[in-house]
Amino acid sequence: MNASFKLFQRNVFHSGQATTIALVSPRRQLQERLRAALKAEKQFHFVAVEGELAQVLSNFRAGSQPSILVADLQGDLETSIAAIERLRSDGFAGALIALSESLDEMTVRALLRLHVTDWLPADAETEEIVQACARALSSRSAGMGISGQCAMRSCRRQAASAIQLWPFKAHSF
Repeated sequence: MNASFKLFQRNVFHSGQATTIALVSPRRQLQERLRAALKAEKQFHFVAVEGELAQVLSNFRAGSQPSILVADLQGDLETSIAAIERLRSDGFAGALIALSESLDEMTVRALLRLHVTDWLPADAETEEIVQACARALSSRSAGMGISGQCAMRSCRRQAASAIQLWPFKAHSF
């Protein structure tokens, strides 16, 4: 583990002051963009961990966890899903936002099963990522767990579909 990350863990993860956002990504440009965007945000502390999630799992053991983990899922999605599963089984209870190029049905189901808070495309604008972090923070502080947030999104989508498909004639129930 790199020395600056250890120092950051001691100072921020244990301080309890601001919400800590950790980005795990091999993309240096994404790290720099997100760092610049979050610099103005007083409610967030930011740390970037270079690499792929499967390679840096030991950084997020119990006691040194960010409130929000943004995971850039590069390469093999099965390996990334296995890393998220291991992270959750090791006790990571924070919000998890996934970034990836694409998703198939099996990956979506796995992300839902592992209580991933949000998914964004890999080329998402920095502002979209910051907004996803703010949504994750507000849903957690409102007492709504990750599952509750996902369930509410699902209900909204189903309701929107039902409204669009609902024929405007009387039905008896």
